Amino acid sequence: MVGAAIYDILSNDAGVGALISTRIYPDIAPQNVAYPFAIYTIDQADPSDTKDGAAPIYLLSFVVQIYSESYDMTNAIANAIRSALGAKTAGTYGGLSLQSIRFAGQQSTSMNVDRHIYIIEQTYNARFNG
Repeated sequence: MVGAAIYDILSNDAGVGALISTRIYPDIAPQNVAYPFAIYTIDQADPSDTKDGAAPIYLLSFVVQIYSESYDMTNAIANAIRSALGAKTAGTYGGLSLQSIRFAGQQSTSMNVDRHIYIIEQTYNARFNG
């Protein structure tokens, strides 16, 4: 369900859409997908239980990886995604109630020399209502 919220935010952002359309995938991209594209992966989801019962809030971290055949395009997409996710206010996205998303960091993970593919990985922390 968290993936649906991430997809909803990114696929409905004009800046992201202008660069990668809806080529935003959970965990792995389809084989032979056109570049550029992004993949999101939920790293860790921790319930924030209370004494009274089930977790009303989930704390989680997720990663977005951006793949492109151009260094400049990879960075442009990374900036657009960071802007889209960081600009979100509390609300419902993909059927899930979001409290906040915080950008936690970014790194260039590697470049596939044979195929000339650039990769940037971004990490985010989020709070969703359960």
